[in-house]
Amino acid sequence: MSLEHAWPRDRLGEGLYALARRAGYPIVVDEPPESPGRADDLNEWVDAAAKWMGVESVAMNVPHPELSPFLRSASATVVGLDPEHFLLVVSSGARALEVLGQDGRLHRVARESVARALDQSLSSEAARDVETLFESLPLKSPAKARARMVAERLSTESFDHIWLLRPTPAESVYEDIRRARLPELVSIFAAAFLIDFCLFVASWWLIGRGALRGQIDAGWLTAWALLFATMVPFRMISTWYEGRVAVAAGGLLKQRLLIGAMRLDPDETRHDGVGKHLARVLESETIETLAMSGGLTSAAASLQLIVSAVVVGFGSGGWIHASLLLATMGACYLVGRRYFLRRRDWTRARLKVSHDVVERMVGHRTRIAQLTANSRHEREDVHLVSYLQDARRADRLQAVLSAFPRMWLPIAVFAFAPGFILGVATLGQLAVAIGGTLLAYRALHKLVDGLSELLDAVITWERIRTLFLAAGRTPHRGDPNLLSLSRRQPAAPDGHPWLEANELSYRYANRAEPAIQNTSFTINTGDRILLTSPSGGGKSTLISLLNGIRKPSSGGVFIEGVDRQSLGDDGWTRRVATAPQFHENHVFTEVFAFNVLMGRRWPPERDDWREAESLCRDLGLGELLDKMPGGMNQLIGDTGWRLSHGEQSRVFLARALLQDAPLVMLDESFAALDPDSLTQALGCARDNAKSLVVIAHP
Repeated sequence: MSLEHAWPRDRLGEGLYALARRAGYPIVVDEPPESPGRADDLNEWVDAAAKWMGVESVAMNVPHPELSPFLRSASATVVGLDPEHFLLVVSSGARALEVLGQDGRLHRVARESVARALDQSLSSEAARDVETLFESLPLKSPAKARARMVAERLSTESFDHIWLLRPTPAESVYEDIRRARLPELVSIFAAAFLIDFCLFVASWWLIGRGALRGQIDAGWLTAWALLFATMVPFRMISTWYEGRVAVAAGGLLKQRLLIGAMRLDPDETRHDGVGKHLARVLESETIETLAMSGGLTSAAASLQLIVSAVVVGFGSGGWIHASLLLATMGACYLVGRRYFLRRRDWTRARLKVSHDVVERMVGHRTRIAQLTANSRHEREDVHLVSYLQDARRADRLQAVLSAFPRMWLPIAVFAFAPGFILGVATLGQLAVAIGGTLLAYRALHKLVDGLSELLDAVITWERIRTLFLAAGRTPHRGDPNLLSLSRRQPAAPDGHPWLEANELSYRYANRAEPAIQNTSFTINTGDRILLTSPSGGGKSTLISLLNGIRKPSSGGVFIEGVDRQSLGDDGWTRRVATAPQFHENHVFTEVFAFNVLMGRRWPPERDDWREAESLCRDLGLGELLDKMPGGMNQLIGDTGWRLSHGEQSRVFLARALLQDAPLVMLDESFAALDPDSLTQALGCARDNAKSLVVIAHP
């Protein structure tokens, strides 16, 4: 493939900016970022440049067999043809990719030619290896066998210089809803559903009218059948778009919840017990189902009730019948609101009980030791009484809400019966009134069921609302030009000032005394620092200020003279690696290699794998690796191989050291180790960290 439409490395910043604008993403800067330098890591630069522009980049690792399917659906994608040339894919057509050229225009490039260009270097290397193998064999092999061996060799290879661009969650929820095209999808669903229901009513009106007039013949039946046949495509459209609305809304919800959880300040959940965290996880799983099923059912039922009101207006009851139906519908909503308030009180009481039970189960031994047998359940009894009272109130209102469809039938008879009794209504009007009443009865049943689910979703929403809205918080984007400048500078020698804290202070919410006050110091390149103080002296708080987890109340922290806002959140965390205290760290249910390399990159490269295994053996985990059947590929965590307290501590230590950050901070990482293991692990940390801060109790 010709490189005429590819962008060179020295214009990649301009190309990334143009691609994001062409994709229609909201750009928050007025000029493109500076292109990466020769020493820049491309993954880090693309990530920093995208965040600076206000979009996200996702580094893709595409296995060789999946390259063609990936290109068929590629959009807003940067494809590295080689380290110096990049293809900017705007969208993928039937057989070709639309790429953005250096002239600012769109050009069509065959997907096969792009795949061949990417495949060329890998295929040639694999072919050479296969040829070398066959040359050593005494027998000649057919070309088909050689081709199959090359394909088998390539099945384990992947392409990693590929980045997908996508918009970040906006500060406004409505902007995200617009991007997800939810208003458009909901409008199409509502229109298709309304047409389908109107055709259903018209078909039965037609057959009913013919029956009342005694004119049922082949023509009437044919017209009835045609109306029913016309309903089929509209019902298919409404069902299809109902699913699309559910998928789009569910994806938006999950995306914002995940990003919101990452952007929450640690102090916002610091005092929440394990019960509340567990509740948030469970409720985030259920709200999507409740909101989608309840919301769409309620909307569909409301549309059916409006059409039913129009129908009964032509019946024997006239506008009185229609007005009573709309009044019944309004009363149903009013009782539903009252039920919502009672249900919310009941839910809060239930959550109090469940949170308390979970937390007391976790600390059961402590409760047995601290409380007498007669006083261990006093708080549960108080919560249970409140729970039962709220449950009774909610159940009474739910019974009233559920009775509305049955209440509607005598109300409807009262509306249309006078016309029939007085003889002023025709038989056709009576039939219309009865048919409309039954349609409304069916719609009221759906409305009550949908409202119950929708109200449960609203109550659940209150528990995860903070996470959802936190996604709109704007992180520090940083300046990729600073990243490039720092990469081009030579490595600082030992003794060079690297991190500076200036008049640093921090106060926890609702606390009068600051945890850190007017603290200033400098960490030089190559320093080995031991930080000690009595328990509660602010050591962990200081570490959280240095690594950017918390923001100082006053003062500032600078890395090589650059603050966190200028360097960006990601740029900062790449330069300061931390192993938090044991209770704030976690072993994930994944393979051993993932747990130690997750802070570096995943999937890893071969050099990463070798370095991780060597470091783990230096930390004294060699015996563990030899004992596990899968070695570095052994599944560990809650449902895998169980690690001891000391083994977990060394996994956390390896995770921090393998990030290859200029500064490594270890918060009581050696507390669970015996003297021999401590000496070995400390020596390993000292040898592998460029600069090191160790927190320990005196």
